[in-house]
Amino acid sequence: MLRLDKLDTAVFETVLSSIKRIEASAYPCHMQMIQDVDCLDDVLEYVEARKVFVFSCDKFYIIATKNEVCDFAAIESLTLKDIFFIADVLYDHFGNKKFSMDARSSTSYKLIRFFEKRGRVVVHSRKEWDWDGEAMLELVVSASKPVTSGDVKLSSYAMMKVIAQVILSEVTL
Repeated sequence: MLRLDKLDTAVFETVLSSIKRIEASAYPCHMQMIQDVDCLDDVLEYVEARKVFVFSCDKFYIIATKNEVCDFAAIESLTLKDIFFIADVLYDHFGNKKFSMDARSSTSYKLIRFFEKRGRVVVHSRKEWDWDGEAMLELVVSASKPVTSGDVKLSSYAMMKVIAQVILSEVTL
């Protein structure tokens, strides 16, 4: 993830423009908080922190502080490669420390459940709340280290079973 305050102005403006485009497409109007952000100070005020980290690409973005995912949005269905990349980004940023996030039940919470079922995150607490008719969850989670081939050896059958389970799971954001 990039530290926004370490970016030059042109890169910051490009990243912010991409985030605004994705947010406008992904969220209903009452949930769009970045549209009026114009400078780093506005972003810092939004995240209520002194340091802010961002990962942004054409399909999705993550805005985080050292203890929280402040915003995560995607504009299209994510591929399995995207999904596992997001898990890696979270682990690289937070390690196995607990962090908080709010998740829409209809979108990002599905991704968290996907990760939880596969051992990529541990959900320590979840509290339901409502945002203008949208079901939300306040979560405290920690990311888990990805399992590599050196950590575990699966038989071909077991590997095929895992792949089939992933393919059959419905994770559409």
